[in-house]
Amino acid sequence: MNSTSKPMRALSSTSKGMRRMKFALLTMLICLISIVPVFALRADSDEQKQKEEERQNTIVQEMADNIVTNHREYDQRITRIILKDWFKYKFDAVEDSYENYYKTMEEKNKTKSELEKVRLEIRDKAEKDAAEVKAREDALAAEQARANEIRNNSRYSVDRYSDLSNQHAVISVDDMNNIISHWEKYNGGSPFNGHGDIFIQASQASGLDPIYIFAHASWESNWGKSYLARDRGNYFGINAVDVNPNAAHHMGSTMADGIVNGAVWISQHYYSEGATNLNGMIYGHKQYASAADKWINGINSIMSESYSVLRQSRGM
Repeated sequence: MNSTSKPMRALSSTSKGMRRMKFALLTMLICLISIVPVFALRADSDEQKQKEEERQNTIVQEMADNIVTNHREYDQRITRIILKDWFKYKFDAVEDSYENYYKTMEEKNKTKSELEKVRLEIRDKAEKDAAEVKAREDALAAEQARANEIRNNSRYSVDRYSDLSNQHAVISVDDMNNIISHWEKYNGGSPFNGHGDIFIQASQASGLDPIYIFAHASWESNWGKSYLARDRGNYFGINAVDVNPNAAHHMGSTMADGIVNGAVWISQHYYSEGATNLNGMIYGHKQYASAADKWINGINSIMSESYSVLRQSRGM
């Protein structure tokens, strides 16, 4: 009994141990079975969480990408807008600049045209003024040359033997008026005053010295105031012989006619016949006046003083 019981006890112990082991294994299996779903659930949860996170990350990434893309597009649009505005501003600025440039150039051209017009007017006026100045200078030069000719060629003294032609008597109307005016203080006033042109005209018509014509007419007509001068225009006593003064010729109805015609008559009847000086008119083949030397000296004195006045008026 005892020997058999020992193995039985051993077997029983083994069986118990096996049962315990099985129980433990079963327990472990149950635990594992109960735990595995948890771990599985946990695993599933983690996986889902991971997927969720990945999905969310994907969404976030997509959102971020969209934001970046939108931002880039926005930035590009903003940049395009800015560039468009900038280019428009620059284009407008350039357009305005060109417009201002052309406007300025137009104004400059207009101003230039106006300035050119003014310049041409000034040039034309300057040329005209220069031409007028030159004309005046030429006139003055001609006048000076004439004055020099007069100074160099004209005589300034005479005597009874001096030639009575106007060849060396370079005398102007002003010269004659100045000479006639000089004698006013001696003759008490004469109708000759201011009529120097008549004596120049008589000189040109007769070829005789105008101062001689003035001196002879003054001596014979009492400075143009005699009866024969006033009544018959006879200023030289032509044919007024002592025995019959009334036989004097009518020489003209005006002072100018009387003096010019008288000078021409003397030139034709005396100078052209050889009586070319005062002495010859008395002591030549014909005697102009019976007073002889008194007549010569009277006319010569008027001529001499008149030439002295002429010389002084020319600063000589």
